Parts: sequence; C-alpha cells; structure tokens
Amino acid sequence: MAENMFSRWKEGLARTSKATFGRIATVLGATEITEETWDELEALLIQADMGVETALDVPDALRRRAAAEGITRTADLRDLLREELRRRLDEPPVLAFTSR
Repeated sequence: MAENMFSRWKEGLARTSKATFGRIATVLGATEITEETWDELEALLIQADMGVETALDVPDALRRRAAAEGITRTADLRDLLREELRRRLDEPPVLAFTSR
C-alpha cells in the first residue's frame, strides 16, 4: 500500500513538473519580451518550487543580460534561462573509487 501511494505521489510530481516547464516553454515562445513575460516567468519559477529567492533572482539576472545583449524576443531567453539555472547548480561531488 505504501509503495502504491509513493508511486502516485511520484507520478503527480512528475506531471506537475512537466506542466510547469511546458508553461515556461509557452511563455518563452516567439514573441516580444514584455513586462508580463518577466512576471509570468517569475510566477512559474515560484510554482516550480525553486525557492522564492531563486525565483526572484533568475528573472532579474535574465533581464539584465537581455538588456546588455539587446535581446528582445522571448525565444532567445530559453538558452539564457538554461545557462542561468545551470550556473546556480552546485558542482556535483567528485567520486573517488578505490580498488580493494
């Protein structure tokens, strides 16, 4: 019974994640960047459970970079978003295997 409940919980989280990132892809379609774009992106990052600080920082960093690089289309933000999120990830620990 606990296994079944865990499986349903895991499937529910996967659906939520897929839906949230699908909506981010929609926001970052082929349109001009507007104030609404930044607001929607911020809201979606909050919904993605990234933490409020990260969800507020990422759009600010993207906004600065878009202004500096002259980016005006939402489709061009996809790569910037990917880079920004990856930059914020901790480096994975180095695995040291020893033979016995």
